[in-house]
Order: sequence, then structure tokens, then C-alpha cells
Amino acid sequence: MDEREENNLSSQDWLRLKELRARFLSEEAISGIDYWDSIDLLRLYHKTFAQRIGWKWNAVLNTLTRDFTQAASSGLTLFDFGCGTGIAAEKFLEHFQTEGIHQVWLWDRSFRAAEFARQRLVARFPSLSFKTPNQGEIPQGKWALILSHVLTELDSHRLKTLKQYLIQADILIWVEPGTPFSSGRLIEIREELKVNKQIVGPCLHQEACGMKDPKNSQNWCHFFGHPPEHVFRSSFWNRFGREMKIDLRSLPVSYLICKNKKDQANPIEGCSRIIGRPRFSKGMGKFLLCNSEGVFETRLLEKENKELVKSFREHLHFASKLTK
Repeated sequence: MDEREENNLSSQDWLRLKELRARFLSEEAISGIDYWDSIDLLRLYHKTFAQRIGWKWNAVLNTLTRDFTQAASSGLTLFDFGCGTGIAAEKFLEHFQTEGIHQVWLWDRSFRAAEFARQRLVARFPSLSFKTPNQGEIPQGKWALILSHVLTELDSHRLKTLKQYLIQADILIWVEPGTPFSSGRLIEIREELKVNKQIVGPCLHQEACGMKDPKNSQNWCHFFGHPPEHVFRSSFWNRFGREMKIDLRSLPVSYLICKNKKDQANPIEGCSRIIGRPRFSKGMGKFLLCNSEGVFETRLLEKENKELVKSFREHLHFASKLTK
């Protein structure tokens, strides 16, 4: 948000943002409520919460390999399901560029939100074709399904309906808050999809999820993105953090990426994914790792891995990998 716009937020605006945050933090499915009651509320949301979601999408998309990027952006229909203000589609289009995108579909149970997203993205990407599909309509040809922060709005019936999309999509990228609830739900969905899909991320393997082992009951699959540097110099974002009681330095995210098995290269072998953040004490780093053997904690002694431990101390990279 432009710093000059900070003064345009009234006390009522801050109250609406707090009400939205309380709703988003609820882990109970919101049944049939269209809380997007005005264009002004959508604008307010897009300038604030949606931007933080966009930073998470940047972090997730930056984990993808060049091969995946080339395959994902060739002759594709992009379907943003539960699009809200369209931040997920925007970040996808920024990352993959638009040359290979055939069409963009935007669906939300709120027609007002879907139309807001369409108008905003048409202005941003005028060369693309946009469509607001009917409920239940599925694209023809190759298509990618993207979902963002929808789990708390999916009761069992809606989730069952959504699964037809999950199964038929050629590519799936799903980003959620990095909470135990979201992590657990995504793991359940991963376990169902891996029968017919190739898991691309965050897992570096196709085996059962190690988080389901009872010994990992206190852990959950999450990672941390990083906001743009300008956020930490912004008086608006500083106030936003205080008002919403959000640590702007922390962007916890859980995610799932998969695609058709026939299109996927061989899984990455010999690497482990670091879950969460490494923990450091004097002369040592502790890492929670995930690989085909499960999820387990390992330690690196600084005297034996000086440069590696130093690197992780200085740069806590999102979703980093360690070789065995």
C-alpha cells in the first residue's frame, strides 16, 4: 500500500480488518456466508491481508524447478478456485509469465469477489482472456488448479465436491496458513492424491507422510516465507502489525503441489526437506527433516559443518534442502 493511503484508513476500516482476521483465524468451516458485503471491503482486504498471502505465494512458487516451470506455463488454462480478490492468480501469472496461459478462470462463491478479481486482473494482464465459470464447470485440455486459504471454508460436503477438481487437474498448487489444522488437512489430501498424482512439493519423495507417525504428533508441516524488505521500513505495515497483532517477520505457510504422474520427472533422490525453522544453540543447529524414511530431527555440529551452519544462521531459506 502507498504510504499516503495510510491516512485513508478510518477507525471503522481497522475494525473491519480485525473482524476479518477473527473470521479467518476460526478453524470452523464458514457455511454459506458471503462476508464480502461491499467493494470497499474487498479493496481493503486486497491492500492488506491479500498482500501477505501474495508474499507466501512468492515463497512457494520460488521452490519450483525450471522443468516444472516450463511444463506448467505451456498451453494452460489457469483455474483460481475460491479466488477472493485474485491474489493467487496474480502471483502465478507474475511467476510463470503469461505467454503460455490459454485462459484464466476465476470462481468464488461470492460473485462480487470474483468480479472484483476479474476487473483487477484484466487491467493488470490485458492480453489474457478471463472467464467466470459456472459452479461445477471444469476446463477442457490442460489446466492448473490453484487454491489459497480456503480450508477453513470447506465443510465435508464442499471438500467432497472439490475433490473432483483435485483429481482431474493436471497441476495443483494449494497454499494455506502454516497452522497445525491446515497442515493436517493438506496431509490427508496428499495421502489421497498420491495414488494417482506425482507429489512435487513440499515432499521430495512419494512415500507416506512421515508426519502421520505418532512420534511426530507435536510437529506439523510448515515453512516460512519472508516479506519484501520495504515492509520493514513502512509506517503503514508497522501499524498493521500492531493493530492485527501480527509479527510481520513471520510468514508461516503450508502447501501442496502435485501434477499428473505421466508428466512428472523422476522424484528427487538423496535430499531432505527442512521443516519449519532450524533451531540454534551454542555450536550446534537442530533441524527437523523430511525424506522418504520419515520425519526426524537431526543435529549439525558447527565445528564439523561450519560453513553450512553459518549459512543457515544468516539465511533461513524457505523450504531448504539438505543432502543426506
